Amino acid sequence: MHRIRTRLVVGMVALLGALSCGWLLLDSLAAQQPDNKKVTGEQLRPKWNVGDVWLIETSTLPTQERSEDRKPEPTKAKWEFKVVKDDAKVHKYDCYQVEVQCKDEPDQPKSTLWVEKKTMTLRQFQTQIPVPGGFKKIVESYATDNEQPAVPVVGPLSVLPIDLPFFRSGESKAAKEEFSYEAVSSELGKKDIKDIGFAIPISQQVATVKPADVKGLVIEDLRKGLDEKEKPVVEVNLEVAGRKVRQLWQSGYPWPVFSDNGSTQMRLLKFTPAKK
Repeated sequence: MHRIRTRLVVGMVALLGALSCGWLLLDSLAAQQPDNKKVTGEQLRPKWNVGDVWLIETSTLPTQERSEDRKPEPTKAKWEFKVVKDDAKVHKYDCYQVEVQCKDEPDQPKSTLWVEKKTMTLRQFQTQIPVPGGFKKIVESYATDNEQPAVPVVGPLSVLPIDLPFFRSGESKAAKEEFSYEAVSSELGKKDIKDIGFAIPISQQVATVKPADVKGLVIEDLRKGLDEKEKPVVEVNLEVAGRKVRQLWQSGYPWPVFSDNGSTQMRLLKFTPAKK
């Protein structure tokens, strides 16, 4: 347990330090080339309700010294996501509020996401990191302009994947699309002159893939429910500052069933919808 806690904390601190410099430099991921099949935002966009809970498992490779010959063992952790509000207000946006708890370290502070209800755009992220004498709150918000009111966003921590694509209404474009947003180290709409902000260019490309192509990536219980016609598997490739994220979304689930950002792989283990 101490080993898990140490590696998770070190990973978070190191990645947040990289973010403060403006870029996250991670190893590239060789993502499969999407095909030209058409995908709609309705197939891709998740539907959330207050009380929805889902569990993911992450497997993160620790930083390896160049002189180290042996391949280090990945650190595994389980994270529970829970939709706690559907009426949260962040600046001018009506948002879902989602709390994230590391199940391996239940005594550690929760992280929080605010996702705009209309577009499912990630608008704000908050977590806490250990410091001498307690914890320090870290906030990052994501601002867009009128020309691109909704964009994909890649979160600041690779150890906890919170990346969300742009869920386009109607037919998604097979070609790679270019977007940009501003990441600010403060709450959305409350930027101070001392706050750090960076313009982040990001690209997105989506396509459907065959269920057979994801064998081994999705856990068996979820793979049994894959239906190429009724519930297509959707591949999303995001790229920002050399960092590549590959996701597999399945209709009917609130989160990617699989993702890989080059250092952390994530699998959806379980989804428990809210009781009606």
